[in-house]
This record gives sequence, C-alpha cells and structure tokens, in this order.
Amino acid sequence: MKNCIHILYVALALGLTDNGFSTDQTFAIVDTGQTKCYDNQNEIIPPKPGQPFYGQDAQFQHHLASYTLGADGLTVHDNVTGLTWQRSPDTDGDGSLTRRDKLTLSQALALPAKLKRAKFGGFDDWRLPSIKELYSLFNACGTDPSGPGGNDTSMLAPFIDTNFFKFAYGDTRTGERVIDSQYASCTKYVGKGARGFDKLFGVNFADGRIKGYDLFMPGGRMEKTFFVLCVRGNPGYGQNEFQDNGDGTITTVEGNTTPDSKPKGSPNNGGECAMNVRGYKVDNKRHLWCSVVGFGRPDYVGATSDHPATPAAPKALPAFPGTIKPGDTGDGVKLIQQALDLDADGDYGPATKKAVIAIQDSHDHLDSNGIVGPATWAEIMKHLD
Repeated sequence: MKNCIHILYVALALGLTDNGFSTDQTFAIVDTGQTKCYDNQNEIIPPKPGQPFYGQDAQFQHHLASYTLGADGLTVHDNVTGLTWQRSPDTDGDGSLTRRDKLTLSQALALPAKLKRAKFGGFDDWRLPSIKELYSLFNACGTDPSGPGGNDTSMLAPFIDTNFFKFAYGDTRTGERVIDSQYASCTKYVGKGARGFDKLFGVNFADGRIKGYDLFMPGGRMEKTFFVLCVRGNPGYGQNEFQDNGDGTITTVEGNTTPDSKPKGSPNNGGECAMNVRGYKVDNKRHLWCSVVGFGRPDYVGATSDHPATPAAPKALPAFPGTIKPGDTGDGVKLIQQALDLDADGDYGPATKKAVIAIQDSHDHLDSNGIVGPATWAEIMKHLD
C-alpha cells in the first residue's frame, strides 16, 4: 500500500487558548512504520534533499511504535502514547476471533462498563476509543488485500502489530469478505450516508482504511457489527492545540517535544507542523489525522458510561411501485431521478436511463438494461436523501 505525499488545500477555523500552547494536553504521535518511498506511480530509492519527491514519511522516523505486553497477557501498553489496550477483541472468550466476537454499536458502548466491573487487566477505567486513539495502532507495513487475491491470506500482513495484538481477517466461510475486520470507535460521523443511516468512524486493520461506517447493513434490517478494543489511560490523547502564526500558517504541537515542552525538529519529522493554507506537503498521514483533522461531532453518549446509547434506526425506503422502464412517467420516475441527482421531471428519458445503467453496472447481481425492477429499485433508493 502506497503512502504518497499529498498536497493539501485547506482552510482551518482555529479555536485557540488565550496564551497559545497548552503543555498539559500535548500528545505523542506514533510513527506510521512506513519504510518505502514512491514517485507518482512506483517505488523509488529514497531521494536526497533537493531531489524530487524528497521528504516522504519513510525518510523521517520519530516515535517508533513500542509496546509492552501485560504480565497477564490481557493488555498491551503503548509506550509512546501512554494508552493501554485490550490485547484481543475476543468478546466471547473462546480463544479465537470470529464474527461471533463482533458487536453492534450499542453492544460496543456497553463493553467498557463490563470491563470496569470485572477490573479487566486490573483496571476499572476502560472506555471505547476515539478514532484518533484507535488510529494510533495503525501500522503502514500492512498489505492491502483488495484486488484479485481470492480468499488466501497467507501472503498478507495486517495493519496492526500482531506481535502484540490478536487479529483475524473476515471469515469467508460464513459469508464475510477477507477485508471484514473493521474496528469501532466512539466518534460519530458528521452526517448520514447515502442510505440514510447514521455512521461512526472506524479503522479497518485488514486493509488499512479509516472511514465512516454505516451502522446498519444494506436494507436496514440488521445492525453492522465491529471488532472492539477498549482503551484506558492518557485521556488527553488527541486533544489538539493550535496557534495562528499570523502569516497564513498555523502551528500545532502534538507532543513530540523536549522536556521543557518546546517543539523539536522540523515540519517533516512530526515535531512542529506548520501548515500553509495555500498548500503544504504532508509526509505522514497519521500526523494529519491526529494533529489537524477535526471530526466535528462529540463521541457517542455512553462510550464511557454504564448507560450506553443506541444508534438511530434507519429511515424506511420508498416501497417498490412496480417495474419502471424507459418511456415511463410518474412519481416512481421522479423518485429515481431525485435519488440519482437528476432533474425530477417524472419522464424516463435518455439521461435517466444512463444514470440507472450506471448503478446496474456497479452491482454484479443487476442486469444493465435500464429496466428498474425490485433489486435495482432497492439499490437506487439507497441514494435517496
């Protein structure tokens, strides 16, 4: 998986303290573990200063990942972030990781209270992690299984350190995909997805992606489930402090500091990051996520509570009105056009047919004929706002 240099064009709204930096909320960002350099297409020999593509993540190693396994084998302490984690998402305690260990959001929100009562690992301050906490476990040395690889995982490497953490790919024998190893956080997605469902942010340690996941499976009849690792310690992790430099840049201190709390290093090594709003090369995507990105909404109520919240039920999709084909008119055609962001004139013409076939082409179980039957209707209606 390539972690290339990204050029950002950003506008930031800063919330600053009266005296700039706060030294009691800084936090260390773990190195991604990236070891390779790339040009626009291929892996390259690490470039030297002044050469094109110099300054990539792999060329600056800082706060390398370091873990300590608990004496009881139940927990893992991150020596960089100060966070302590469950070692395994084995919620049923049978010693193996399967889809039976995965939890809905409401079940995940209830897990910290269960661990507190049991004093799991000797601690009673467990919580569901924020997305920034969860992403601190990301290791860029994994292998993306997407593509023509079948179900063979023998040549793959996950995006989490399996020397310390237990991990499993999706169980294809039970209908899962290889990549179905999504882990839940307590961080809400700012809006709803195309299907109208609430979302939460999570990390997929099978394919290295961080994204917002629908809380219900397609169709809305079943809640999505996730692996869950609870965390404790360092409650200030991920709380950023910004300072406006007055010159079109900001500075963020994320904890890679000297003993007197002064930032050390350059913008390239994760010590002090000056980001120009007109465009700045960012070498480390974890540094971007943890230091700059604001996820916009508070955590789900219940993430550290004995009274967890539940996700909102998905809205009902419009009932199938009967087969619709090119040349038809009416309210059913209008709904299709609204869902596909077309002019909703109720007339099934060439533009509507083209958009319908595009949906059908993207789903193997649909015939690409422009005729809207029950299955095509269901897929189109998932896009209706």
